[in-house]
Amino acid sequence: MFCFVMALKSQSVSSNWESVCRILEKTLRSVCAQTDSNLRVFVVCHEIPQLAGFSDPRVEFLSVDFPAPDLSQKKSRQEDKFKKLAVGLSRARDFNPDFLMLMDADDLVSRRLVEYAHAHPNANGWAFEKGYTYDAGSPWLFLRNDLYKVCGTSAVINARLVELPEDPVRDFEECVILRYGHTAIRGQLDSRGTPLEPLPFPGAIYVLSHGENNASHLRQPSGIKQPTTLLDHVRQILGNQRRFITTLPQRKLATSALRREFSLTK
Repeated sequence: MFCFVMALKSQSVSSNWESVCRILEKTLRSVCAQTDSNLRVFVVCHEIPQLAGFSDPRVEFLSVDFPAPDLSQKKSRQEDKFKKLAVGLSRARDFNPDFLMLMDADDLVSRRLVEYAHAHPNANGWAFEKGYTYDAGSPWLFLRNDLYKVCGTSAVINARLVELPEDPVRDFEECVILRYGHTAIRGQLDSRGTPLEPLPFPGAIYVLSHGENNASHLRQPSGIKQPTTLLDHVRQILGNQRRFITTLPQRKLATSALRREFSLTK
């Protein structure tokens, strides 16, 4: 059994709840399109989302009643997410899973993940070095070799390595995969002598620019000024061309094969 766990933001802190639900539906379609169907998905939320065209008995929504986060406070946002993930991990434990995967509710995953994990039952798990970032609506994906450093959907972990405290919500920081966030999971497990291997294929697509995430810094560096003169416009065009050329080896066209593997829709 392979269990996916994700935290969904509250309607009260969403700029467009319908968009949040629509994006989640795409994520769930991607997760449930696995070539190995032996999986469960736990979505932890304040409000149960309304999904217009999707239903799958392997998906379970878990509602929480603790207060929604204060968006102005980073710690509050992080604690909301980690508490929800702790609730999901606690529920997943009831199914005696072989592998666990924390993921963001707006990303897409390779349809080969579950099959690959079940073919290697004794592995500690895998970190996603390779993966894509994708600007919603673009014909291009950008291949990264450090996805686990920037994306919350970036590791598969053997369930035997994950111990939960008696009160997972109150004491979530005692859980090794929640203590420091996704960027530290690999280092934390390595320091315990249970290192994750690199996943040998791109494992996820980190979807940007859909209006409900906070990752715009990955699309455009901060500090770029809007052009105000003709010369500024020319310089920007030339700069964009240079950036396109220098990043061409990392750019991948969103082919039908890639779209099928990740359930990527237009």
